[in-house]
Amino acid sequence: MGIDEIIYKYLNKEPLSNEELLILDDWKIKNQKNDMFLKNMESLKKDRELSQRLHKELDDTYFATRKKLEYRKSKATRTLWYRISAASVLLILAITSALFIGRNSGPDNYVGNIEPGSHQATLELADGSKIELSPLVKDVVKDQDAVINIDKGMVSYKETNNVDTLIADSIVYNTIVIPRKGEYKIILSDGSSIWLNAESKLKYPLKFKGKERRVFLEGEAYFEVAHNSSMPFIVETEAQELAVLGTKFNITAFPDESSVQSTLVSGSVKINVKNSDKKVLLIPGQQAVVDKDSRNLKVNSVDVSEITAWKEGFFSLENVTMEEFLNRLSRWYDVKFVFEDDSARGLAFRGSVPRYDNLISVLDMLQAISPVEFKYQKNEIEVKMKK
Repeated sequence: MGIDEIIYKYLNKEPLSNEELLILDDWKIKNQKNDMFLKNMESLKKDRELSQRLHKELDDTYFATRKKLEYRKSKATRTLWYRISAASVLLILAITSALFIGRNSGPDNYVGNIEPGSHQATLELADGSKIELSPLVKDVVKDQDAVINIDKGMVSYKETNNVDTLIADSIVYNTIVIPRKGEYKIILSDGSSIWLNAESKLKYPLKFKGKERRVFLEGEAYFEVAHNSSMPFIVETEAQELAVLGTKFNITAFPDESSVQSTLVSGSVKINVKNSDKKVLLIPGQQAVVDKDSRNLKVNSVDVSEITAWKEGFFSLENVTMEEFLNRLSRWYDVKFVFEDDSARGLAFRGSVPRYDNLISVLDMLQAISPVEFKYQKNEIEVKMKK
């Protein structure tokens, strides 16, 4: 058993054998940084558990309060509770970051912090004009069928009652493009919410017309679709079409990856593989994987929290290889990883790391629990096995 699996069991309070305890003790004694790393990971886990408990307590308190108040007062109470919740999460993230930023180790030739991504995007309007979005941008824009509200990390659409556009049959589209090192949330005119990950693109109508609600995705997004039994919501990607009435799911469909993964959180979705007669109906906890070249389709049972961890502020290490994980870091931190040793590509780990920490902290953690090391070379980071 590798040291990373032993650390995982230790942090999750799973029983360790005498042999595993000896391996862990030997690992801590060999290097003082190893002992410090383990202590920091224990602190991180406690902070994450505290965050989850805090969210639940705040939500429970809010809903209990709402039942006792009039609607007008309830609205103000809701705003207050969620401000408190957001502030608590920020505090916990700050504490977590401080634990790791304060350590002095790191990849060879490290020259400075590489900060994580933030709310960045480019909004392309129907007339071709573009609006650059950043964490501070706040604006209201009118674009034919809709009023667009831009508010510090989120774009939301509200339909207008323009008679000319209501009569017109043509569908008018906007496109939001998320760069490397970016993320953004969008609320469509039907009330559906979509969280877009780094290096992703979504094309969508200002207003849904006809018999369906169809959007086009490249990259990764998490969807919470508003229910409408008379108008299915369809997400079209390069290799498939996914149809729902109202549900929560995650799709990963990056152009440079060989497959499209669709993971259902709640409700049900139907997937039709393009240029094929293959189709499947998913239930919560299932993931459909469509190979872009062969159009093969397979369905796996998964832990959805691992798939949607990015939306909750974490990178999950579960069931991904080193190469897959570094691809995620590459998009989020806008860096390039180069494998000097191909044997490092397939390494696997367990656990999770903070998404909003700086890159040096994340790589430092990986070095401590794995046989790899990272070395900076100009604008690239070399990945190689330790000697």
